[in-house]
Amino acid sequence: MKNCNVSYLPSEIGSLISLNRLFLDGNNLCTLPDSIGNLTRLLELGMNNCNLSHLPCAIWKLNSLVSLYLIGNNLRTIPNDICKLTYLRTLYLSGCARLQSIPELPKSIRIVTAIDCVSLENIELKWLVGVHHPGAILRLKGCHKLAESNFVNNVMKAAIQQVKVI
Repeated sequence: MKNCNVSYLPSEIGSLISLNRLFLDGNNLCTLPDSIGNLTRLLELGMNNCNLSHLPCAIWKLNSLVSLYLIGNNLRTIPNDICKLTYLRTLYLSGCARLQSIPELPKSIRIVTAIDCVSLENIELKWLVGVHHPGAILRLKGCHKLAESNFVNNVMKAAIQQVKVI
């Protein structure tokens, strides 16, 4: 449903049994119906360029979600409720120019991409340096405020703490 000028979704969307990908790119959605939590097979949700300043609470009910695309939105932060998405593996936040921080993420997360998030100052690193997933990937580019902060030093300190001396 790309660029359809949709401002809301009907609550009946929650009764779709086999929906596993939903992309609402370029729409004016402010919220999602609570019934979206009934989509037990929804693996990917894309809300790119939707002018979102906050995430709809209904997202946190999507227990099956594996990939979340929030590219080009007006988000300032990601709510701590993201930890409720226990199967989430990939998070795409590129082009979120107002995004200032990324909280602790679910232990299932493997890839976070934040490109041109020019206001990003803080990322909680527990998921990145934890022993759970040694292959975790953090893709950053054009995150100028993050580069100005002590982020790189903090990553190095956390990584050193994970190294075991034999």
